[in-house]
Amino acid sequence: MSGRAGDWDELENTALELLAVTLGAPAGPAGHLAAAQAFISLQSADPQLSAGRIAAAVGISERQLSRIFAEGGTSVPRAILNARLEAARQQLLSPAAARIPLSALALQQGFASQAHFSRVYKEKFGLSPLQDRRSASD
Repeated sequence: MSGRAGDWDELENTALELLAVTLGAPAGPAGHLAAAQAFISLQSADPQLSAGRIAAAVGISERQLSRIFAEGGTSVPRAILNARLEAARQQLLSPAAARIPLSALALQQGFASQAHFSRVYKEKFGLSPLQDRRSASD
């Protein structure tokens, strides 16, 4: 591989196809949901992660993907947001990341802005990211 962008895109597409085959082995909605959740966990930091990419990786339509998540009581965007928040919290509470600015951490986890990250983080965890970081270091 020469490292050109096209080569990486092709590699990513191949990996996504293999992931869909591997994770899509269980038949039915439960298998598709598990595969979609695994894909979201792996790709949550990608700001371009979308229902379309997830559906393609799992091998179903976007509409079917939305139905499967709705049956589970959530939505695809909410599942992506939750995965990003969980990954951000794990990183935020890690001593190794103590000096990473919150703005950089937010961007690394796929958030468009620190303000949005802080707002949704506090909604989910009850503390702002800064408060959570400080309480972990106490």
